[in-house]
Amino acid sequence: MTGVHFAPDGVLVREAVRRLGGRPRSSVELAAEVLGMPGCPPAMARRLVAQLLDGIPGVARDGEDGDAWRLAGGG
Repeated sequence: MTGVHFAPDGVLVREAVRRLGGRPRSSVELAAEVLGMPGCPPAMARRLVAQLLDGIPGVARDGEDGDAWRLAGGG
């Protein structure tokens, strides 16, 4: 197996969704707050958070570069 895989119902996904309940967040913010990676380079943060949240029901990705994450029903 290669790459990083996150369980769709796992604690990291749940924590990311909880944090998105307050306001939209960037990949860098989510990498720091959820993955414990403060100072993570933006390109790496985008890849990791996309792996974490892409395909999760109720989560949407916005922004010109796709780097703004929010709950699909608001924000």
